[in-house]
Parts: sequence; C-alpha cells; structure tokens
Amino acid sequence: MQDNIIENNLKEAYVLHAIAYRETSLLLTLFIKQQGVVRVVAKGARSPRSKNKGLLQPFLRLYIELKGRHSLKTLTQVESFGRPYILSGKALYCGFYLNELLERLAVEDNAYNSMFNSYHIAIERLSSIDNNAYDFILRSFEWELLQNMGYGFDKLSIIDDDDAWYRYCPTDGLEQVSARESYAAPGKAIISLISGLWSSEIPNEYKKPLKQFMRAALRYYLGDKPLKSMSLWR
Repeated sequence: MQDNIIENNLKEAYVLHAIAYRETSLLLTLFIKQQGVVRVVAKGARSPRSKNKGLLQPFLRLYIELKGRHSLKTLTQVESFGRPYILSGKALYCGFYLNELLERLAVEDNAYNSMFNSYHIAIERLSSIDNNAYDFILRSFEWELLQNMGYGFDKLSIIDDDDAWYRYCPTDGLEQVSARESYAAPGKAIISLISGLWSSEIPNEYKKPLKQFMRAALRYYLGDKPLKSMSLWR
C-alpha cells in the first residue's frame, strides 16, 4: 500500500461534508493533510455502479488524487486506509462539531500535518470512549486548532497566577479577570490544557468554565454565523 501511495502521489484526506450534485455526483468538502480544506467534485459517486460509493463518508481515512486546473477540482482516485470509525450518539455529534470547525476555520493551500494527526486521534478516541472523556477530546482539539491557525497565545508565560481566572483576548492572548467572570477559566485548568497534560480526570467544576473559555476564543474567528452542528445537541 505504501509503495502505491508514493508511486501515485496520493494524499491523505477525510470527508468533512458531502452533498448531492447533479444526478449522480457529490460535492465534497475534504480535509487534506497536505492542502487543508478543499471542495471537490466526485463524479458518478452516487451511481449504483460507483466503486467509491461506500468510501466517501465522514470519519474514514482516505488516500485520494485530484485533477483539474480550476478551483473546483475533480476526485479521480480514492482508496481507504482501514475501516471507518463508528460514532454514535453524543460521539457522533462531537465528530460533526469537529468537522464543522475545520470546514469553517482551516484554509486551502496550507499544510496541516499536525492538525490532521490531531483530528485523526480525536476521531479515534471518540469511537472508543465513555461519556466522561468528551470534554477532554473537544477542548484539546479546539486548542490545537487555535494554535495551528496561528490564533493561540504564548503558552504559559502569560499566566502569572494559576489560581487566578483568565479569559481569551484576541489581541492580547489572555487577560486576568475576576473569579468566575463570564467566559473565564482558572489558570490551572488552562495550563493543563495547553501543556497537553489535561485529562478526563479534570475536576468537574472546571469543565464548564473551560468550555466557555474555548468557545469564546473560537467565536471571535467563527463570526456570528452559528454552527449547524450545535443544533444537533438540542
């Protein structure tokens, strides 16, 4: 398989979103390791005779080839790498949320090697965990995404007091605020998150503040348009 990938110069990708196009085709939003988020046409993918019909689905790691001179490329080859991760219930909603974050924030023509690996790990974890670990997976991915997009802040040097509370400021990174102010989180929880040390064992009292802290940071870059995946939770 590896020799075939090298020979054909196939690229690693995941399907983030797919919609019907014309009679038998699909319009796909792909997250490509070497290119970022790219929209492509998969001609004939909905045809009963299509050999790719079962491959072009979310949460399945793919190797793909694209062709075309225009901005909307055509998918010409696709191979699976293993089996799709099966997500259900809350894990499925979390997976759709991660997909939408990438679709909204990642850009084309930018290599996302680290982010691609983080996404792969997050999906793998979502497929095999209990409800207690969802917060850990989502917050970690959100932080990785901010860092990879260049929107993070200077690691630990900004947190002077790990017992103090902070909120995200797009221009300055972090600013210390009064305890339990809206969209703020305790310094010790933020340190654990950005150091990669946070785990599912984080005290429950910090989970909600850290969730609000990260959502506020992301909201600045997402804009006012709500995330469609959020409606699934309701």
